[in-house]
Amino acid sequence: MRLATLAVISLLSVSAFAQNNVGFKVGGYFPTDSAVKNALGDTWLSYGLSFGAVEQANGRRMGADIEFVSRESSGNRLFMGTLSYGLLQPFGNGWARGQRASGTAPYFAVRGGLTYADYRIGAVDASPVLLNANAELGMTFGKNLNLSLRYDLMTETRG
Repeated sequence: MRLATLAVISLLSVSAFAQNNVGFKVGGYFPTDSAVKNALGDTWLSYGLSFGAVEQANGRRMGADIEFVSRESSGNRLFMGTLSYGLLQPFGNGWARGQRASGTAPYFAVRGGLTYADYRIGAVDASPVLLNANAELGMTFGKNLNLSLRYDLMTETRG
């Protein structure tokens, strides 16, 4: 099995943002690798934080994101923790400088980072650190809620 084909789609990820730019995320995780789906199932829970957004020009923000996924079934297990940093760009007028929109605002984010994976699936047992790239499309609703779709891609690992 190759974890490079293991993709993450956090569908309908909900984030609650505090005034200090820390957001709590809960979402769905849908692996694409057939061996992983057969061993661990095809729908999992993901959770994480987004934090440290620094405003740039035109409402763009640079910030970090950490996301976790964990699953065990029939002696198989997988834990992944991804730390990534990148750009969040609102569409259209986006957010006014210095504040988030009070209405709805669509956005796009691209990030890069590292993923720590600890897994045992069948006879394969490993704990590699992988490169990660992710892209996210979303919509903010006021200052406290996001709805997004995220896709993660990781480098290959043995197995």
